[in-house]
Amino acid sequence: MEPFTYLAALVSVVIGLAMANVLAGIARTIHGGGRVRPYWPSLVWAVIVFLACVQHWWADFSLAHHQEWTLASFAAVLSIPVALYLLSSFVLPQAEHAGATDLRAWYFSHRVPFFVVLMFVPLLSFLKEFAVDGHVAGGPNFWAQAAIVGLQIPPLATTNESVHKTLALIAPVYALAYFMLLFRNLPHA
Repeated sequence: MEPFTYLAALVSVVIGLAMANVLAGIARTIHGGGRVRPYWPSLVWAVIVFLACVQHWWADFSLAHHQEWTLASFAAVLSIPVALYLLSSFVLPQAEHAGATDLRAWYFSHRVPFFVVLMFVPLLSFLKEFAVDGHVAGGPNFWAQAAIVGLQIPPLATTNESVHKTLALIAPVYALAYFMLLFRNLPHA
């Protein structure tokens, strides 16, 4: 068995759990009917987390060529799926509540851990590049991820709803452009 195949299994499981969390949260929101007070920014971020899971799984195929694995390099690779799993647990409620669920209240009560972890995902990506390749590549991917870090500062700094709604409008456009421009094709192994 190739090392990448063995290591990719655990990465895929963690990403799959994150995706299942997001999908379960969306299903609970839909099935909740009148017991769930929707809040569209929460649902936008849930879709973005789901797409980030898919994008990360897709992009990790580029690691198939890597032969020299260490525990540190694998830990760096695994750190991003772990962060995505944490995001999936913060974005929408994870369990049925006896009473009504207010997604706006959930969003604002979990905004700090959500946006802190979201800010760390690109930083973990830089760490992964360094651990696997021995350097952090510049170029469009570096600057796109640096911008993602910066975009997390406003929602961390304020509870102003218009700031959060504006970012929830900008984020999916940015995410789709990032995914389509930089990860349109399966990376070379």
